[in-house]
Amino acid sequence: MQNIISSDKGYATAESACVRERIRELSWSNAKDREYMDSLLVLEKLVKRGPSCFADSLMYAYLKIKYREDYTGIKAEFKPDELKAELKSEEAASARLLRESEIRKQEMHERDSRLRKEWLNLGGKE
Repeated sequence: MQNIISSDKGYATAESACVRERIRELSWSNAKDREYMDSLLVLEKLVKRGPSCFADSLMYAYLKIKYREDYTGIKAEFKPDELKAELKSEEAASARLLRESEIRKQEMHERDSRLRKEWLNLGGKE
């Protein structure tokens, strides 16, 4: 099975409106624009068919983070139900992390208060 990362099919293979719109916004003369577009084509293929090897999985994770807005647009076109579930899961994880952060903040405040009392009880200055 061919590794998706080494795929070199061309820009006409772009299927999503999101990726085609980006092509219209970018300049051929800018090498960074072409590199960005190459990355989006790989991301589009990975969204459509999924990673087929470890290297693909690493690339997929990297591109999802680096091009979050584009990833969301591509995923919404090809797999909207999966995207909805993924966003819901991320929202729940964010809420959980926020709650845990608030708990840790409260615990640190209580610890500091306790240590301050100990300090003052031992004759330390305010």
